[in-house]
Amino acid sequence: IFYTMMGLKKDAGAFFVFLGILELFVTCTVSLTTLIALAYKGSPAVGNLISTFTLLLSAMFGGFLIAIDSIPEWLRWLQWLSAYRYAWGAVLSNEMRNQV
Repeated sequence: IFYTMMGLKKDAGAFFVFLGILELFVTCTVSLTTLIALAYKGSPAVGNLISTFTLLLSAMFGGFLIAIDSIPEWLRWLQWLSAYRYAWGAVLSNEMRNQV
């Protein structure tokens, strides 16, 4: 329902590509948080906190919360580790396909 609320293309092909991108993004972030939880053998609450902090940093360096140009140059390499950046780029590419 949020696909149409965002005003994205009214095309079945673009919708299913969007769902595929969303599914891959969710799988990637769940895998990352599971890896962190399994790597940390202490308290599950601390593992959850570290996972949340990792996802927050990934969202910050994704390019849509903070402009990449406003990030200090010595931290810009973190954008390439962000799953959010790749998902956002894929959604934009899907939406702008055949627009030119």
